[in-house]
Amino acid sequence: MIVPMAMLLATGFLGAPDTLARLGRNPDGLENPSDPDGELPPRDSTARRARARQPSGTSNIAVEGRPGIDPDAGTVGVISQLDTTSLALDPRPRRWVAPAMEILGTNTALAAWNNWVAEVEYARIDEESIWRNLTGDWVWDDNNFEVNQIGHPVQGGLYYSLARANGWGYLGGIAWTTAGSIQWEYFMETEPPSVNDLVTTRMGGAMIGETTWRLAQLVSGESTGERVGWIRETGAFLVNPVYGTNRLLSPSRRSTPARKTVSDLGFRITTGRSVGKGLSRSSGVPGSSPVLQVPLASTSLRLSHGDPFEATTPFDHFSLSVGMSVLRDPVANISLRGQLWHLPEWETENSKTVLGLAQGYDYINSTLYRVASSSMGIESVTEADLGGAGILRMRVQAVGIGLGAASTEYYHNIERDYNYGPGAGWKTGLFWKIPHVGRISGFADRYWIHTQSGAPGDETIDIQSVELVREIWRGLGVGLGWNRYDRHGSYEDFPAVRIANQEFRVLATYGH
Repeated sequence: MIVPMAMLLATGFLGAPDTLARLGRNPDGLENPSDPDGELPPRDSTARRARARQPSGTSNIAVEGRPGIDPDAGTVGVISQLDTTSLALDPRPRRWVAPAMEILGTNTALAAWNNWVAEVEYARIDEESIWRNLTGDWVWDDNNFEVNQIGHPVQGGLYYSLARANGWGYLGGIAWTTAGSIQWEYFMETEPPSVNDLVTTRMGGAMIGETTWRLAQLVSGESTGERVGWIRETGAFLVNPVYGTNRLLSPSRRSTPARKTVSDLGFRITTGRSVGKGLSRSSGVPGSSPVLQVPLASTSLRLSHGDPFEATTPFDHFSLSVGMSVLRDPVANISLRGQLWHLPEWETENSKTVLGLAQGYDYINSTLYRVASSSMGIESVTEADLGGAGILRMRVQAVGIGLGAASTEYYHNIERDYNYGPGAGWKTGLFWKIPHVGRISGFADRYWIHTQSGAPGDETIDIQSVELVREIWRGLGVGLGWNRYDRHGSYEDFPAVRIANQEFRVLATYGH
């Protein structure tokens, strides 16, 4: 499931250089290979004052490389003005029957595939299995990590997108996603309904559905007012097939842009190679350890959409990272963060701060360790103009993990070798862009998961990273990175496990 997501995103955006040229801003914000929060560069106070003076009914368009604009300065001035009053709003009417029938049809098609093509045992549903599910208790299932932690969120993304196509927003989309998941758990499998499937389908599905929906809007030109050709229409379909099908069946949405907002998009591709064997220490680890030092992919695509200081609706600002390593010790990383709401910004002469609520979804799958989480928490984002020393942005977020999954050496049941449970943690990030020097970015994330199902105990995982990158030519850059992974597993019935690894990587980057 991970490889298609990376391919779809790459196809949709890298195949649309005109979009990036018109909308692209260097994504050097709080860059994080596993959690790319706030990748958009800070805007200076001059640009903010210009926007404040801008007449209503117009929008700023950032055009990278135009005369008078320094893309390295990370500023967006009033380059040109778009009369948004000429763009038809054409809101999708909110429907009730259509999403219910479409979600039911989606579940029926998936169940039919599982039954007659895949021929899996759990798809052999009948009246007896349905009645048993309706009258029985909800359980924690024992499916493998990939099915439960990425398969169900992708399925939930289909439900959510069907709700969006029928006029529902964020909260309505979550409601319809929940309904689709409940219908699946009760009626489409012989296995008892699963608590963990309901949570990951609903929360992860909302994250994947909303972000891919907005990215598809950007690729198709709907959110920018552009009229595009078949290549970008195809790209939008690949990013979110439900969105693409909706546009195909509604010619008016292709001929007339449906929204008046202009979105900022930043992207960066980073690839790195570890230097030497790194530093490693461990205790209480049964068996041999893998060669991999840190569970972070060597190659990643990072996207950032919107401005955290100017967002007005859920997911106006979000960040996404998809990473992959395939040559040795495979790694797959997916990280999503979406801003749901924020208070009015607090601004001083040289800085501004905004306090808000953000939702997160993380998926880290490697030979060294696996962890996934659906989380939500309060975050603070601060941006400071340091004058000649550059621009500094910092983010601090305390998160509550509604449901986390963490691999363990001490639980093996059917296909499952990981614990389930709620938890907490934090996500912090820093980005500092220094003129004529480069950029320094770093993050420190913690996941603490208390076992609800599995080997009783607690898992604490810390991942830190620091990157120093110097741009050498037209978005191409080279640099050095330091990564650290520290895991502490404390169990009631088994010996504690401790692993702490560090590594250095040489980096090559490209971005706008």
